[in-house]
Formats: sequence, structure tokens, C-alpha cells
Amino acid sequence: MFEGPVLSMSKQHHKSVLLFASKLGYQTRSFDAAARRLGVRLVFVTDRCHELSNPWGDDALAVRFDAPEHAAGRALQEFRKQHFDGVIALGDRPAIASAYTARGLGLPANHPVAVEACHNKLRMREVFRDAGLPTPWFRAVPLSPEPEPALSGVRYPCVIKPLSLSASQGVMRADNREDFLAAVARLKGLFDRPELRSQREVDFTQALVEGYIAGIEVAVEGILIEGALRVLAIFDKPDALEGPFFEETIYVTPSRLTPTQ
Repeated sequence: MFEGPVLSMSKQHHKSVLLFASKLGYQTRSFDAAARRLGVRLVFVTDRCHELSNPWGDDALAVRFDAPEHAAGRALQEFRKQHFDGVIALGDRPAIASAYTARGLGLPANHPVAVEACHNKLRMREVFRDAGLPTPWFRAVPLSPEPEPALSGVRYPCVIKPLSLSASQGVMRADNREDFLAAVARLKGLFDRPELRSQREVDFTQALVEGYIAGIEVAVEGILIEGALRVLAIFDKPDALEGPFFEETIYVTPSRLTPTQ
């Protein structure tokens, strides 16, 4: 997920960009290499350990992305006297902090409330419903004590999913009560993993349950600029994603589907 404008950069203008990223990985290095070729100055904000002195050699400001408003406050305090042409978030976790920062710097970006909605599947469904968009039936179900699906108005087939994980983690199809309870137990086991417990923004108390939608699945990549969508690519997902799990596997582009499909 990227926040902020798409910038037209050239070596002559020496743009400055604030880049929010989860530590220093190969993707961040690719951005750094591209910025050097374009003559763009990158300033990093990452979730590196604040107790180490510049361990990656990138002079990054250390923040915690699980406290996005605090992270944005740190960035605004640190860079209040510097000029930036844009703010970019690399990945999901830094997106909210970058949105708050861009707003504080007066730069074009998605509104923080919209970005926060993208990080909570229940809130996202509520926004779609309230906007009059087609959406399946859905409801939040507490994970403890063990839920009774009949009392929650659950119908089958349905899909159970965590509220805030990505890449289809913990997304499962249930065709009956036994499947549903097994999915709840499996989701609780997933939430017990230490790497997830360390993420404060993950909601471990409830899950989203929604109606299963049969059919071909595609992925659409695009950029929304002032309400106008520019589609970059449409990917086919040729594997049958009918459950009980929905692993992200093969993406094929350009799409082989016809407009009528």
C-alpha cells in the first residue's frame, strides 16, 4: 500500500520524499537505488530498534507503526523545518502513520480515516455497505467464549477471517457448524503465534464472518487520484479459490478473461 501522490521526478528538480517502511529490506533498497538514479533525496522512517545507533546506515528515524499517531507526531517534530514533495508508505503497517504525517505536512494523501478503514475488514465492509456498494451479509463474532453460530445468525457457506491480517492469513470457508467451529479453533491457534502477538494493532478478540461468494477471482491494481481510478493491471488467479483455505498463489497478467466474464 502506498500513500501520497505519484510524483513526477527528474534529476533537475531534486525532489525530497519521506519514505515510511518496515525496516530495511530489499524493497527499500530498490526505492533507494531508483531515487539515486533520479536525483531524489529519500528520508527514511522505519520501525528499527531505537536503541541501536543507525544499524542499517540509512539514518532512519525510529518509530513504532503500531502507534501511528505517535509515529506521525515524532516525524512531524523531527522534520518540521524540512521541505518534502511527497510521503510514501511501503507496505501495510506504515500506511496509517504516513497518512497522518502527510496530512500534518499539508501534502496530498489519502485521509487517515480511509487508510484506517482499509486495515480493518469489518470497518471496510461497513463503509462499503453504507456507500450502497454490493456486499455480502457480514457480522463480527467474538472468539471467546466459543461462539454458537446459530445464535449469531450465521448462514452457510460462509467465510471466517481475522479483522486485520493480510495475504489471506486465517481466511477459511465453512460449509456447516462443524466447519465453523473448527475454523474458530484454527484462528485462535494462529493468534497464539508470538510473531502475531507482538503486533499490537491486531484484534485477537473477534473475527469477521461473511457470506461466501462463488465465482472467478481476480486482483485489480490501480491508483485512485482525486476520485478517478487508473487501473494499472488486472491479474487472474487461475487456482480454484473455493476453500477451505485461500492461499495467495499464482497471479497471471494480462487477464485472460473477456469483459463479459
